[in-house]
Formats: sequence, C-alpha cells, structure tokens
Amino acid sequence: MKLYHISHTPNLKEIEPHISTHGKSYVYAIDYLPLGLFFGVKQSDFTGMLSGRGKDKEYTPFFCEAYEGALNIYKGQKCYVYEVDSKDFSQKTSWHDEYVSEKPVKVLGCQVVNDILSEMEKYESEGKLKLHHYSLDKDYQTMINNYLKERIEMHGVWKMPQSGVYKFCEEKFSSLLEEVKKSHEAEKKI
Repeated sequence: MKLYHISHTPNLKEIEPHISTHGKSYVYAIDYLPLGLFFGVKQSDFTGMLSGRGKDKEYTPFFCEAYEGALNIYKGQKCYVYEVDSKDFSQKTSWHDEYVSEKPVKVLGCQVVNDILSEMEKYESEGKLKLHHYSLDKDYQTMINNYLKERIEMHGVWKMPQSGVYKFCEEKFSSLLEEVKKSHEAEKKI
C-alpha cells in the first residue's frame, strides 16, 4: 500500500517524527492523496471541517469551509507529496485515514504540487473529493458552528487568550468563542 506524507518542506530524504495534535511524536501519513493535500500548508482545525472516508473507506471525503474564503489558504500554495513505505506505519489515532510511525521513515519518491487548491478542484471534478464553500444556509451554519464549538472546547482555546489560535477565533468566530467562555463561567458558579 502506498502512503503519502504531505509537507511544505522541500528536499526531504528522511522524515523525522514530530509532536502534533496527538501530543506524541509521530511521522504522519495518509493513503488517499486527495485527502492528504489538506496538510500541505500549515492550517488548523478552525479553517473548516474535514471528513475522512470512513472506517471502510466507502465515503467521498469532504471539506466544509468554516468561514468565507477559507479554501483560499491553499490557492497558489506549493506542497511536496512524499511517498513512504507503509511497513513502519500503523493506525493508532481515531482517524481511519491517518497512519503514524514512531520512528523516522525514508522517502521513496516525491512529487511537487504547485497549486494545492487547483489540485483539490481537479480531484473534486473527478469525484474523489467534495469541497463545500461557506454558506449561510441554516443547516450548514448549525453544522459548522457545532463543529467549531467542539474544537474550541477540545483545544481549550477559550482559556488561552494570549494564543494565536484564540486571536484567530476571536476574529473569525467571536460569538462562538464567547458562548463557550460563558458556558464555562456558568459552570464555575454552580
């Protein structure tokens, strides 16, 4: 099975584990390139909601913008798609499309993607990916707001007012951030 490690760093010959959202030092890889492109730039859980293909890899993955124009962070951005040997990888995280290795892995090959958004749009036209642009539709708003509140909770953003992610959420989702903060303040009073 082919696995891909997507990076904005060129000329890697070996990929070293690093600490990411799971708090453990891993080399991350994915077996479905259209989904992997979302990791070609530094982004966060707050640009949008990314789905996987499901446990049995039967679904078309999708991305829903959290705010208008969120997909533009990929426009004109270059990334490097490194092919790596799957033998050192396992599925230790809760995301079925993600594989991790606790030790360094050798690069088997590399391809350059010069415009990530164009490549995503190409995969969408082939039916391999679905891109949902921001919408004011009530159902879309409910879904994306629930997702964002869950992320603000999960990452503890509401209690880190000096952090960059707090400032980002304050700029883009101030009412949701305030809602989470108020719910925690109410809990303290009980």
